[in-house]
Amino acid sequence: EKLIAAVPLGHPLAGRGSVEVAELAAYPQIFFNEESGLRPVIDQIFREHGEKPDIRYMVDEDSALVGLVAKGFGVGIVPDVPAIRSMRAAFLEIENLDYRRLIYMVTCKNKYLAPIAKDFIDYVKSRHGLKK
Repeated sequence: EKLIAAVPLGHPLAGRGSVEVAELAAYPQIFFNEESGLRPVIDQIFREHGEKPDIRYMVDEDSALVGLVAKGFGVGIVPDVPAIRSMRAAFLEIENLDYRRLIYMVTCKNKYLAPIAKDFIDYVKSRHGLKK
């Protein structure tokens, strides 16, 4: 899962296609809560780039983070998922970001799967080039 930067529409960075971590660090940050699985990842990104973020708000969910960004409370780093792309914010690639987030799907071989669950599994496999 790719990470991207979210900035308010009309923000000085908004018209660009990409941004560096140092450029993001110059602005107030909206971060995930410390219990979030993404928080240590984003903390590490800033550390690796020698930046100390000015964290103003912490949230639990992607859409909450982008909602605060859209209202102008700061900028943030979020997973690039379709649900947030429909929100009123600008989304930028993050330059020199060496990060991959792997998402796993596990099923039990000996357990019944409803047809809709099988369809979903087949969809994910075909969409992401996974073996059946």
